[in-house]
Amino acid sequence: MINADLIEEETHVALSTHRAELADLFEQPGWDDRYAAREVIWSGRVNPQLAAEAADLEPARALDVGSGEGADAIWLAERGWSVTGIDFSTVALERAAKHAAAAGVSERTQWRHVDVRTFNTPEQRA
Repeated sequence: MINADLIEEETHVALSTHRAELADLFEQPGWDDRYAAREVIWSGRVNPQLAAEAADLEPARALDVGSGEGADAIWLAERGWSVTGIDFSTVALERAAKHAAAAGVSERTQWRHVDVRTFNTPEQRA
């Protein structure tokens, strides 16, 4: 019985620790840590579904939610779109801005640090 109690207590501690670690994954520090841990997280290539859907569209304005390192926003900007990329991670946004500059599309991109859970903006019209 004592052994079972000890196992139950250890399991409870392990689960609590694991849940706390998972909760951090969905907060800004967790994403910043994820991006800071590696030089590149994503491929740097446009999402194939975006490319298929947007390839023949007239360039306009776009909002890239969860833009990460900026590949989709940069792809759109290279095709004449004006793109605002928003992300939770400031580390990712710094990378996105550098990638946009390297691609020569800084004038068509802007990067904003946003928590989409609380994001609220007035309606904007073209």
